[in-house]
Amino acid sequence: MSRSQRGSINSGKKETIDRIVDELEFVTEATRVLARKRSLEREEYLADREQQAIVEREFQVAIEACIDIAELLIRDSTEEMSPTNAEKFDRLERLDGLSEETTA
Repeated sequence: MSRSQRGSINSGKKETIDRIVDELEFVTEATRVLARKRSLEREEYLADREQQAIVEREFQVAIEACIDIAELLIRDSTEEMSPTNAEKFDRLERLDGLSEETTA
């Protein structure tokens, strides 16, 4: 393998890592927002459509970022991409990409 090929592979891995870090930042910020929204009383939350929209959107952002991370990790392996999101996480678990700590 030539030096330029190795550099290209290393560049690709760094790009993957950078994208995973970006996605983790989305998850972290979304969970911070969701943690703040936990202080809402149930009745207040149900009566305020704007608060509901914020919570729903933050969940959506966090879930999509987790799916993106799973796809990046699977793509970086020799595994074929799973057709459904649930199967992607099953595959990630089989690749030892999920631990008790990350799934808690």
